[in-house]
Amino acid sequence: MLPNSSKNHKTLSLLISDTDNKTKIMDNLQRDEAPGSTFQKRCLKIAHLPKSCALIPFVLISIAILAWCNQDLVIGGINLLDTNVPRTTAANGLRKTESTISQHSIESSRELSHSQHAPVFSSKGGFAESDGTRQEQTRPTFYFHFGPKKTGTTTIQNTFETSRELLHSSTSYRYVGRVNLGRVAKDMPGLYTAEILETSRGTKELSSVVLSHLSKGRSPIFSSERISTMLYKSDDEKEKPRIANVQSLVDSVRKKGWQVKPIVGYRRLFSWVPSYHAQRVFRHKNPECRVSMIRWFDLHDEIWECNNSGTFIDQHPTQKLVDRLNSHLKLDDIAIVNLHRMTPDDEGDIFRQVVREVLPGSKLFLKKFGQEYSLEPSNTSSSKITDFHHLATAVALTDGFSHDNAKKAAQKMSKNYDKIVKMFGGEDNIPTLCFSDDQLTKLLEMSLKFEKELLPEWFAMDGTEIDHRNAFQEHVDGGKFCEWDVEKMLQKKELQDFVKNSF
Repeated sequence: MLPNSSKNHKTLSLLISDTDNKTKIMDNLQRDEAPGSTFQKRCLKIAHLPKSCALIPFVLISIAILAWCNQDLVIGGINLLDTNVPRTTAANGLRKTESTISQHSIESSRELSHSQHAPVFSSKGGFAESDGTRQEQTRPTFYFHFGPKKTGTTTIQNTFETSRELLHSSTSYRYVGRVNLGRVAKDMPGLYTAEILETSRGTKELSSVVLSHLSKGRSPIFSSERISTMLYKSDDEKEKPRIANVQSLVDSVRKKGWQVKPIVGYRRLFSWVPSYHAQRVFRHKNPECRVSMIRWFDLHDEIWECNNSGTFIDQHPTQKLVDRLNSHLKLDDIAIVNLHRMTPDDEGDIFRQVVREVLPGSKLFLKKFGQEYSLEPSNTSSSKITDFHHLATAVALTDGFSHDNAKKAAQKMSKNYDKIVKMFGGEDNIPTLCFSDDQLTKLLEMSLKFEKELLPEWFAMDGTEIDHRNAFQEHVDGGKFCEWDVEKMLQKKELQDFVKNSF
């Protein structure tokens, strides 16, 4: 268990007397001081405003004092010191609802019974209390989310994009990108894709937008996992100019005296491996690189020849990203969002966890978000889609079908899965290949080792390692490390014809 933070409470009471109805209104300004942190400020809320005009001078003086102290003044639910302009709420990927938000999570995201709060981990070492509900933002900051891949980045980006108007009207945060690739950036002024950093001109434009928000007391948020790929391939001459553009953006903010807060996600290696393979490996543009997960895992001992961004055998992708952010962009104090350490308030949703942990003063936004939106089911691949890609690619390589045709064929076959099951007389009769005991042991040892290195304090907590092992076993029991034996399956003529007819 984490030790309770020592508190240093100071209370200022405001007493306003209404001579007409003898009402007394009192509220407290409370400051919380945690070890190693600055005082955190809370919002003063006035439940009722006296009608007497004689009290106007006192109200004006109160507003002046609060503004000087960088406090919020809320009357009737309206923050008088906030210059944010409410906007019309958009809906894309989310839908309006009167019910609470539905559960939405990645595999193995779980609530640990031994945690009351989920403090975000800082790359400087130690936990940084930053749950977004017990403190208010004190100074505008540029929040820069880097991914990496397969840590819920798309979910985070799409939800920020869709709920940005609610975010803008209830906080001082401004989401400026990345835009979902399915959307047209020109139709969404103020939002930018990761490609904006491909050129010096685009970088200057984004820098101008970020600095404009900061100068107006707003905190811009930009998200791009593309940059993590750049940093992984930092030795590639093609990536060096792009990395320089990112550095220029960071420097432009710092030179003006503003803080840059890097954000990265962490997903346990055993959960990351099958997910990354399904998306990045077996959909590789080069058909020769679309190897099975079992072969791919073994190839990484000698560095997979199709991987121009190195290997994960020696270092977790998140750890590698943290190191590159330090060495190439001079960014430290990185907020590492542990996707396996959610609280009940997150309701299994990565987006809510990121907002709560990393963005101070977001409690009102999260409350309204839960009331107004529910997440639609994620448009992610099922656990079987990679197997269909195996089948389609195997036939494409022998019969000369294109990569795009293979993708379409895989999608078409996935909708007729019952026919394949019928061909083999039941799902359990479909030939499969699974990780060997040695491979499973190696993967678990790597996963535990990397978590201990990246999050040592959390790993040392009672129950963390046990939870890690139990979650790994659930993946094993659920067949996450098994694949169809495509070569053996295609010996059945009926299946060969079925796959060819899917192209």
